Order: sequence, then structure tokens, then C-alpha cells
Amino acid sequence: MKERVGGKSDVIGLYHDGKSYNLVLHGNESKEIEEAAKLILSGIQLDVWKSLEVEESDRGRLVPPITVFGFSFVIIISFVLGGMVIGFNIMKKKSPEL
Repeated sequence: MKERVGGKSDVIGLYHDGKSYNLVLHGNESKEIEEAAKLILSGIQLDVWKSLEVEESDRGRLVPPITVFGFSFVIIISFVLGGMVIGFNIMKKKSPEL
């Protein structure tokens, strides 16, 4: 857990030593992440989680939208740039002063 929390990303560690829960912070986390972790820890200690139902869902998204946009952008740009190069070569053959 120390290796995972000590990395460059905002990862918070939470462990139970038998009588209490403790947070493990590296110090490079943003203030929002740190405050959210403290709220979660206080919720665990006060047993408010027993009345809540938590569910995990990916909402059907397997690929992030920015990945699809980036891939489409690269494909379109490659066709456009290829067409421009071909067009300039045709223009150069037609008029020798270019």
C-alpha cells in the first residue's frame, strides 16, 4: 500500500488496525481529494454507511470519449494532409514557376 500511495497519482490509502481506521497520505494529493478522503473516513467511523447502498457502474462506456475523438481527428488530418501534398505536387507539375 505504501508503494501505491507513494506514487505520482492522487491515491489515498485506508487501513484498519483492529480498533480504528487510518488514512495514508503521501502529501502530493489535491486538497479536494484529501477532504473527500477525510469525509469518507468520518462516515466510516460514524457508521453512516450502513444506511447507504453503494453500487459501481461504468455506464456502458468502454472507451473514453476523448480517445474516440483523438483517433478520429488523427485519421481525418492524415487524409487532409495527404490530399494537400498531392494537390501541391499536381500544381507544381502544371506550372513550373512554383
